[in-house]
Amino acid sequence: MAVQQNRRGANVALIKGEGAMRQAGSGSFVDYGKVISEPFKANLKVMQEAAERGRAIKEKANQQVAAYLRSMKSGVDVTGLTEEDQKALNKKLMEEKNRYAAAASTIVGMEVGSPEYMEQLDIMNNVNNTFVNLKNNKDAYVEYQENYLRDKENHDFSDGTSPEIYAQNANVVTGERQLGFGPGGSFLFTQPDGSTVNFKNMNPPIKKAVGAAKQISDYKTVVGNSGVWNKNKEDEVFSKLTLMFTENPDAFRSLAKDSLIRGMDINIADESLIYDPSKVKKLQETIIPQMMNSFRQAAAIGKAEKDKDNPTTVSTKERLDAAFKNKTNYTIPGGKLKLQFADKPNVDNAGEWVKTEDGTAYFRVLQNNTSDPEVKTIADVYQFFNAY
Repeated sequence: MAVQQNRRGANVALIKGEGAMRQAGSGSFVDYGKVISEPFKANLKVMQEAAERGRAIKEKANQQVAAYLRSMKSGVDVTGLTEEDQKALNKKLMEEKNRYAAAASTIVGMEVGSPEYMEQLDIMNNVNNTFVNLKNNKDAYVEYQENYLRDKENHDFSDGTSPEIYAQNANVVTGERQLGFGPGGSFLFTQPDGSTVNFKNMNPPIKKAVGAAKQISDYKTVVGNSGVWNKNKEDEVFSKLTLMFTENPDAFRSLAKDSLIRGMDINIADESLIYDPSKVKKLQETIIPQMMNSFRQAAAIGKAEKDKDNPTTVSTKERLDAAFKNKTNYTIPGGKLKLQFADKPNVDNAGEWVKTEDGTAYFRVLQNNTSDPEVKTIADVYQFFNAY
């Protein structure tokens, strides 16, 4: 088009030049160069101005795109990840950068507020949010990995952790999986079995409940030293243990498996109560009565110690009354005769035990650590001890 215009401009100039020659008299001078060049100059000026406008429009567009690109929040540091994870994250970052750049180029020249404009703007905002989430997830994962490896090395993990959570954490943290990404920049880990784990939904292994163990052990010592076990004390201990369980059931999972409290043996025959979150109520109903019995025994031992210092203050009948009321063991001085209680008898010696009148426990009498088969009722116990 520009060539055609130049040709037309040249033809017009020649024609005008010819006309000027014919009109001139024999004695006049005609500047043919000027006559021919003036139209060329005018035409060149028009073309130069058009080119300048084009360059200005292009420069403005470039500046707009550059401004959008400067708003891209793509600064994600990949250090701290394995080489394979770095490759995966860098690939994702490049894909998002390309998506942002394409939208930034497309939006230039669109009417602000138009549906097309808003669509491209949404793309850029979405990419920026993805960059932010990728950075936050990467930083959180690196910290998670460091904490896991430290706690693992220090043997801080509890046997109360379910095998599934143990395996999942080991796979994710040690690299036995493939890193991928979900909508919005979430970290997705594909496990060896093909299942996918969203990092934000992961649970770390339960840690040994050392603090809770000390708190309960210290409380048990206080109760034992008091030598007091009555209805008020029983309600107090039950309320405290129940509150602790409600606030942190994982601690009690640890207490059930890690043997952290000396002299408090906890037996959970059905281990699914420990590992299955849906059975947490049943776990509470199983573990707290066993702890209560340990507190009850501690109070009985404390009372017996106090009675040794003043043996004439309490009669045998009073001791037996207290033992049957609180379901606490009682041993006469010297240890040759013992009254023992249990929530339920062991299978191996079930025949040695007698159920209490209220049906809440079982008892038996041991003489020189051997069960006495003649004791069949509570009255037999009183008679046996009084006659000893």
